[in-house]
Amino acid sequence: MASFYSELYSDFKDQTKNYVEKLDITPASFMRYFSRAMQQFQRDTEYKEINVILTAVNGVFTMPTDLIRIIEVKDADGFLMLQQDPDQFSRYMEEEPAHRTDGYSDYIRRLDASRGNLPNLYTIWGRVFNFYPAYTKTTIKVRYIPEISAFSAASSQWALWFTNEDAFETQFTTTGVPVEFNSFEQSFLNYTIGQYIKTQGNRNYQVFESMYKTDVKLAKDIKPVYFKQGVRPAKWI
Repeated sequence: MASFYSELYSDFKDQTKNYVEKLDITPASFMRYFSRAMQQFQRDTEYKEINVILTAVNGVFTMPTDLIRIIEVKDADGFLMLQQDPDQFSRYMEEEPAHRTDGYSDYIRRLDASRGNLPNLYTIWGRVFNFYPAYTKTTIKVRYIPEISAFSAASSQWALWFTNEDAFETQFTTTGVPVEFNSFEQSFLNYTIGQYIKTQGNRNYQVFESMYKTDVKLAKDIKPVYFKQGVRPAKWI
């Protein structure tokens, strides 16, 4: 069971009082520090993933605003789309219809013939998805690594904390870290304490930074891997 943010704030105060003469951090300030810790941990480990269905607006698919890295994109029928960078995509457009792009040709040869159509290529320019061949359906399925934003009224991730005067206290005392992060609460506290006492000129911040880095390494080592009993695709000649 995860702790509530208010309980983590109490832990923060207990663990920090040995390093600073006067603790001048409010619950809101604590949330700013603590959310930065989660943000950094997510960047370091990519522990949290999201699956979303994107709907085209005026025929355009735009990247989610919290996207760090795309894992995969599938069309409306659940078929994988093949990612290319903009230069690679442009080169393919110039070479088509000769289909001289080896990776694409190899993928096509391994597809079930019952699919009946070629896979789409996609790239992203200016946060907008571009497809080839033309993609006419209105949805795509995107699996990606999201950003954890810093605590702010400007962030949609924290919108429930700013709906009214009592919203902060309600969220602070009844919610905690995302479920994927339950095991790493102390890691976030270590980062938060380190950053806070660093601003106070206390050199002991290095101890907490070291503990945080150790936790990051451990998190990467124990990150769940779900690929099991895989077989190498047959090579078609």
